[in-house]
Amino acid sequence: MHFILDSIPHFDTTDDGKFTLRQNVLILLDILIGVVLFVIFYDKISHPVAFISGAFGCLLPDILDVAPFWKKNFQKTWFGDKMHYVHDKIQAIKIGPFLGLSIQAIFIAFSVLILILK
Repeated sequence: MHFILDSIPHFDTTDDGKFTLRQNVLILLDILIGVVLFVIFYDKISHPVAFISGAFGCLLPDILDVAPFWKKNFQKTWFGDKMHYVHDKIQAIKIGPFLGLSIQAIFIAFSVLILILK
């Protein structure tokens, strides 16, 4: 699922692989939005453990391939090299923050609407 969603043009928070203040704020905001939505829609989630496991699994490619703590070592492995290649090619379309965040907001709004109508 991660790679399917990554193929949709979006705003990427990476600042050349460095943890800048801007990137940290965007990451924290992203986490905060996710936690708030999870709490709001908790009663609509029939299997919370499966939901959290799926969310973690979807984040795992970014955790392994983007986090500057270990990405260089991970990308040196056979699997890491192949995954980085695929990850990089899928995100070939680079767009600016306004359009990227707009696409993400529309996608989040659509997802929330589905949860509300459930």
